[in-house]
Amino acid sequence: PVQGSMYNMYSLNLHPQEAGIASKVCEFDETAVIDQEQFQVLGVARRRLKRYKRPDDLLVDCSQAEFSKDFVAAARLEGLSVLASHTYQLRHSGPSHDRALKLRSMTEIKLRCTWKSATSLRRYQKEGRVSG
Repeated sequence: PVQGSMYNMYSLNLHPQEAGIASKVCEFDETAVIDQEQFQVLGVARRRLKRYKRPDDLLVDCSQAEFSKDFVAAARLEGLSVLASHTYQLRHSGPSHDRALKLRSMTEIKLRCTWKSATSLRRYQKEGRVSG
């Protein structure tokens, strides 16, 4: 993750080329920009966590199964167990949130989420399922 001094936003570099592990669609260096004010706390938290790690350490050093288990436990603790039953919902909720609140156009959502087809975008973006 890098904080862009020009825009004062954080971004995540997904599947860095130097790690040698591509995404499921064989892509490297996909970037997710954390550009909404309410999510800036994630970048601040990342910076704090990084203080306790060596430069080459992973920020989150656990398996997908362990992360998923902790995610569900945290959701339950916050009273959100019905809404957040698995981590895959994170992939769906971002585009739906952005569209429901009219924060991004469909084209902007497609580019941000690095989907190559409109079919993929329609599969994930379900603004009618967002509740307030």
